[in-house]
Amino acid sequence: MRAREQPVGGPGGLYSSDLKSEASTVLIVLGFRRGLRVAILLGYCLIPLMALVGLMFKLGAVYYGILAVLVAFVSRRILRRRRVLLGEETETMCQLSSTLARDFVIIAVRHTTNLTLSSYLKTP
Repeated sequence: MRAREQPVGGPGGLYSSDLKSEASTVLIVLGFRRGLRVAILLGYCLIPLMALVGLMFKLGAVYYGILAVLVAFVSRRILRRRRVLLGEETETMCQLSSTLARDFVIIAVRHTTNLTLSSYLKTP
């Protein structure tokens, strides 16, 4: 761990930078390793919700195709880094978490664009 990320407050997993900003994120509440894994799991739990939104708005196959490609992209990235994710090295996990955060932001923007365009281009 870097010097600025030393845990404070014992085994609760609070990091000094997050303590100063009074953050209560999943990573802080559950601890870094467990919180990262839970955040990834929660991301996968949103896939059925995205499919349900497509059903509610009666979107076409293009929406589901792009959604499947986005899920495959994230899954491939996670599977390629599964040794780091399941490992115990905190420094490498920090690098992985920043990479995954950037990927998830890109996926969110693309999925929002996909949802918007699919709903606008939907023919009655």
